[in-house]
Amino acid sequence: MSNSSFSTLELDVIRWAEERGILASSDSKTQCLKSASEMGELCDAIAKGNKEDTIDAVGDVLVTLILLCAMEDIDLTSCLGVAYSVISKRKGVMQNGVFVKNTETRCEVKDIIKDNKTILQSLSSR
Repeated sequence: MSNSSFSTLELDVIRWAEERGILASSDSKTQCLKSASEMGELCDAIAKGNKEDTIDAVGDVLVTLILLCAMEDIDLTSCLGVAYSVISKRKGVMQNGVFVKNTETRCEVKDIIKDNKTILQSLSSR
């Protein structure tokens, strides 16, 4: 694989999609679902420890996000810049391998189960 710049590859992906009628015949909702599907494949590859499939899946996710941005007429790199400007100011702690923002509330699994039982009971009494 060549060391093409991200912007060059992004344009190549958009041209590829235009040539195949993807941008003209699809919509952002469908493309968003495709992105979710590709994320599922990425999770599967990571869970199986398959590096080759992980690389392929990350690329597929990026392709779907590039096309989604093209459909919405927004710039993917700008989206990344906006996200970074937000996360760079976040404070928090690592908890079980996950960064937890200070503003996030923590709840216990037993509380979620209790709340779900209460909701189910109120629905069944109707």
